[in-house]
Formats: sequence, C-alpha cells, structure tokens
Amino acid sequence: CHAFHSIGNIHVSRNHLLGSRREIQVLWHLGYERATNDNDVLRLQMHNRWEGDDLRWSTRFWRRLRRRSPSGDSTPAKTVLLCMDILLFLYQTVTTVAYIRQEHPSYWPSHALGMITDAVVGSSVLGPLSRDFGFSNSLSRNQPHRFLTSGFFHSGVIHLLVNLDTLRRQASWLETGLGVPLYLTTFFVSIVAGNFGHLIGANNPFDQTLCLGSSGGICGLYGLTFVSLIKMGNRGAAGRIARGMATMMIAGLFIENMSIASHFGGFLGGTIMAI
Repeated sequence: CHAFHSIGNIHVSRNHLLGSRREIQVLWHLGYERATNDNDVLRLQMHNRWEGDDLRWSTRFWRRLRRRSPSGDSTPAKTVLLCMDILLFLYQTVTTVAYIRQEHPSYWPSHALGMITDAVVGSSVLGPLSRDFGFSNSLSRNQPHRFLTSGFFHSGVIHLLVNLDTLRRQASWLETGLGVPLYLTTFFVSIVAGNFGHLIGANNPFDQTLCLGSSGGICGLYGLTFVSLIKMGNRGAAGRIARGMATMMIAGLFIENMSIASHFGGFLGGTIMAI
C-alpha cells in the first residue's frame, strides 16, 4: 500500500513525509512539483519567505506583515528607526512636561492641558533631553556625544511627522538590497556629518542654539540612493533625487529654523558612504 497525503495541490508520499521534511516545505511554499536540490531552499531564504519549523509568535507576526505589504519586502531596520523616533519623542514629551511642572508648580493642574500641548507642539521651555542631547556649536565642542544624539530627538510633533513620513517613503531596496549594516551606518554617520556641516556653515561658532532631528541621517540615505542609482545606470532617477535635494535647500532659505548646512552635510555624508 502506497499512501498519499494531500497538501494544497501537492501530493506527497509517506516516505517523503518521513524522509524529506525540508523538501515538502519547499514544495508547500513554492508550489513546485519537486525540489531537486538546495537552490530552492536558498531562494526562499534570500526572499525571507520561509522560516522552516519556526512557529514562534514573533515569526508568524512578521510573516503576516510581509504577506500583507504591497511589495513583500521586509525592512526591520527602517521599522526600528521609525519606532525609536516615536518612542523617544513620547519620552521627550513626558520629561518636558515634568520639567515644566517642576519649574511652575502653581500652574498644575489648572494649566495641565496647556503644558502638555506646548510640549507636544514644540515647547518654548526646553526639556532636559533637548538640553542634554541637542547639538549646538558651543556645547558640542566639549560634549561630542551631541553630534550623534541630537538625531534621536525632535523639536515638535510636526517636525517628527515630517521626518517619519520622509523616512517611510524611502526605497526599501536601500535596506534589502544594500544590506542592513550599510543602511544603518549611513544613517548614523550622516547625522554626525550633518551636524559638522551646521558647525562649519555657522556664522557664530559659539552659538548655543540647539539643533534637533534626524534630517541629516535621512538626507544621508538620499545621498546613498543618489550614488547607488548612478552606479546602476539609472541617471534619470538619480537626477530626480538631486533636484529634490536642491528644491529642499532652496525652500530652507524661506523656512525659519531650518539648517541648510545640516541637510547638505548629511547628504554629502551619505554619498561618501556610498562611494
């Protein structure tokens, strides 16, 4: 007796069930009539569509997200950056409200809503995280950590949402094609490069005005995109990236509190990382 078990549209013998479970998994996911070698397994692993016998809830959750996404691409590094920005902004808002309450105890709780709104929109009173980790030309000379940490905090919810949306819209192949290490390294190096650009382009090297935001890192990813597109021979798309950066810098001439030098420094940092 030669028993068969039906899996979807694929018929697998009991011998295969007992002897080649990996082959059955390949057949199940790919729908091939037979898998002759490990190339099919490798193809699945390269596309992040097969996790073998891993039935953990976290694996099932990410698999479900990938199947629901239009492109099917998984971008965990970008997701981590987006979530990190949101969580740090929430923490920044809470600490700012606590600081304002401590400085003006008579306003609490009668003016609690105003304090919270002020902290979310962009407080005129800087909270402890902004003061301790924001970049400034003067303070960063003796506190070099500010060159990097300023990229993790934002001046208000509008600033945060603009950066989140810009980062979210960037091409997924920056991470899936070029790799997570280069993606993250470019982002962090470009934050530092953007602050160096602001320092070099400043009229007052001892200015204590604080700069916040991940715009330098995001512009660095655009620099990485620009060089990568040129290397791939897609000069038309690369030209659109360059025109977009030029438009943003020209707009910065008319937008208050926007550092053009920081954006340009970040973009230059990204192009250097791509080369």
